[in-house]
Amino acid sequence: MKNHDTIHVANFIREMNKTPEVMEVYHIERNYDFSVKAVMLNMESYQKFVLHQLANIPNIDHTQSSFVLSNN
Repeated sequence: MKNHDTIHVANFIREMNKTPEVMEVYHIERNYDFSVKAVMLNMESYQKFVLHQLANIPNIDHTQSSFVLSNN
């Protein structure tokens, strides 16, 4: 996030909670401000999530993604 004031943090959390694919949102410390666990149907749905939801939330500076390849 570019700004870390309570209004921007609350707005991000509110937007994530409105998204059905988002399972968990963690406000964390260190290199990133949030960790978001989301379940997507496929890469196309992930692309739509990034381009049409995340990109439209004001104050996001950058994102980084990781993908689960298997769950054993």
